[in-house]
Amino acid sequence: MRIDNGIVSAGSNEAHFGELIDLARKYQVPKEPKLKNIEEFQYIGNEKLNRKDNFDKTTGRAVYALDVQIPGMVYVSIFRSPKFGGKLKSFSSSEAEKVNGFISAKALPNGGGVAVFGKNTWAVLQAKKKIVASWDETDAETRSTDQLVSEHKKLLEQPTYEVNKQYSTSDGD
Repeated sequence: MRIDNGIVSAGSNEAHFGELIDLARKYQVPKEPKLKNIEEFQYIGNEKLNRKDNFDKTTGRAVYALDVQIPGMVYVSIFRSPKFGGKLKSFSSSEAEKVNGFISAKALPNGGGVAVFGKNTWAVLQAKKKIVASWDETDAETRSTDQLVSEHKKLLEQPTYEVNKQYSTSDGD
């Protein structure tokens, strides 16, 4: 069996991963899977696949958006309802205002939460913990995590179908 560019092949038989999902569900994951020999690796250690930014990423020299700082920059984090679909009724930021570096807190216009602004990430995250909010949960999700997991497991037992034949698993990266 061989896997190349998203296609699983064995002899003259070929299939995309998506086509094998129903079949794969019938197998148990082996406790001790057989590993490839280093000589069989296609991607690990392949110099042709090296990206220009690999070294910087693996040494910590790469600069990410979170690393960027400009004078006067303001940070923000959104405080949301503990239940999906909950809408903000009211909030108090009086305790958050005591956090060093806190700037302000504003209700989102759609009722989706409270935007907490600060001078740095730490201040925003600490202030967000101190926001006290009241939520309208009339339209909020009422199922527990266990109920959702149970329902999702049942959905996995349903037959699969192809949504769009125009694209395949090999079309993406």
